[in-house]
Amino acid sequence: MPMQFTVTGANPQLASVPVDASGAASFTLVGIRAGRDEVRASALGVDSNRTRVTWISDKHTTALS
Repeated sequence: MPMQFTVTGANPQLASVPVDASGAASFTLVGIRAGRDEVRASALGVDSNRTRVTWISDKHTTALS
């Protein structure tokens, strides 16, 4: 059963990620636009707590704060 990751905000995206034998899944979020994202994982009808990520625009890159 895959884990679903939902990102809303400045860099919206959906991802379906395989779960390993121990039940862990890994998801990499790339922020192209400055602003705030909220990330939530779900599997088997159960949602995780949301986490917020704020991306700050820099002269040459967008950095995670």
